[in-house]
Amino acid sequence: MKAIETNKLSFSVEDKFLLKNISMEIEKGKMIALIGPNGSGKSTLLKNIYRALSPTEGVIYIDGKEQGTFRNREMAMKMSVVSQEDIGTHFDFSVIEIVMTGRFAHKGLLDSHDDNDMEKALQALNKVDMAAFYERSYLSLSGGEKQRVMIARAICQDAHIMVLDEPTNHLDIKHQLSIIDYIRSLKITTFLAVHDINIAVNNCDALMILKEGHLKYYGCPKKILTKEVLSEVFGVDAYIVENEESNRRNILFY
Repeated sequence: MKAIETNKLSFSVEDKFLLKNISMEIEKGKMIALIGPNGSGKSTLLKNIYRALSPTEGVIYIDGKEQGTFRNREMAMKMSVVSQEDIGTHFDFSVIEIVMTGRFAHKGLLDSHDDNDMEKALQALNKVDMAAFYERSYLSLSGGEKQRVMIARAICQDAHIMVLDEPTNHLDIKHQLSIIDYIRSLKITTFLAVHDINIAVNNCDALMILKEGHLKYYGCPKKILTKEVLSEVFGVDAYIVENEESNRRNILFY
């Protein structure tokens, strides 16, 4: 069974298609990077996956079941989300209170948070190097610190699918690498949009490349991400350096 599937997914606004006939499958436990130029439809696709938007055409399946049939709590049990809009939240809560909202899906209507919830929240903050800030006002944080708190909230949710829209935005290099490495170590299904192609190619099991709302390429990063593809999709010249010792690929643009 696949974690996420789409069948001829399309999405339009005022008769303009932002996504067109996207059919794809994401296996359970895999990390898939979504890349493409600005306006290619990355955020729109993710929003359709986590139900911030509804497809104009086509069907989305989560764990083999049609996405629209899940109740909100069921979806939250299955899927955690970090969206770009989270950075702009205006709730004047403490950091720990923000992260603890990730536990709501696991509680009954009248249940309050317990020691187990607090422990999971603190562990998640520790993983993103924000444990020392747990009592701070969320609104007092920098953009990168807010991003790390939102990632901690998604980790704390304990869902087996994680959808991340530009999770490395606002982060310094140290935290970009450490957080991606930690999420990968969870071995959960992860679908993330990223701008940093080197992070995508060296950390993900597969790449999905969008252009003008169409799924152009989907497969092994080292097979599909060539100089020709980079030129076609992004309109740039690139030099690809293979490091056999570390089994990593570095893409330089010129």
